[in-house]
Amino acid sequence: MKNVVSKFKYALIALLVLLVVGMTLLGVLGLNQSIMLGKNHEISVAIEVNIDDAGDVVRATSEKYFAEKGIKVNASNVINFNEGEKYSFKTASLNGLNAEEIKTQLEDALNTALTAEQLAGLNPTVTTYETYGFTSVKWSILIACAIALVAIFIYYAIIEKISGALTVIIVSVVSAVLHLALVAITRLPYDPVLGTCIMLSAVFAGILSGGIVNRAKELSKIVTEKKRTNTEIANLATESSNVRFAFVSIVLLVALIAFIAFGGLTVRLIALQVLLAVVSAVAVSYFFTGFLWANIKKQ
Repeated sequence: MKNVVSKFKYALIALLVLLVVGMTLLGVLGLNQSIMLGKNHEISVAIEVNIDDAGDVVRATSEKYFAEKGIKVNASNVINFNEGEKYSFKTASLNGLNAEEIKTQLEDALNTALTAEQLAGLNPTVTTYETYGFTSVKWSILIACAIALVAIFIYYAIIEKISGALTVIIVSVVSAVLHLALVAITRLPYDPVLGTCIMLSAVFAGILSGGIVNRAKELSKIVTEKKRTNTEIANLATESSNVRFAFVSIVLLVALIAFIAFGGLTVRLIALQVLLAVVSAVAVSYFFTGFLWANIKKQ
């Protein structure tokens, strides 16, 4: 790319289009809550014996009940014990029902269905409870990212003065907002790590942007026969970062695509969120850092 900085206006137009579309969808449709892995409701049905026919009846009756009540099941499994079986169904919402209502209604439906199949006396027991799989992990990562972001801003405020610090701050914020817009556009389920990935996008963009700012500072100190403008220095700094950007992007993309291709549902959702964070950070830091630094430096 011969002149990255001069192409800022095209990057800005693309950014504005994505932000307008993303924020419009966010306002109209909200975030995609079809899958909630951070906080779920788990409904379990236990029966006292291992009988294939009974298991089929339990599963079919439970799924019919959930469909009638508008409860969307995101995942289900069965655990076999010596004394019986346990069927678990995970859902993001109970659709206004409480645990006691589900227990009474579903147990009545199961007893009726099992009796009709001459399988009475299996005593199906329904239990409903909440699970918070990723809550503690998310907060730990979120706090770590917040600390890293503050450290980056302080570092550039001291080392690179106002132009470098403002550039890194703006790039980080824009990257975070772009990530949110992309999540809204792609309709990717926001749980379990949207907040963490927004922070991750900001931190990663800050690191990448800081590399260009450091390089620009080094180039501005080099004495040449022809005095370079801030724009020329910013462009050279950006171009000299091409290899680093390409290497980091390829390594991360290959790793994330592998997770998406071979991981389970949870791993795929997390990998897709991180993928959007990486794309946002790389695009914003590459196309915006040089222009911002050059123009803030003039002031």
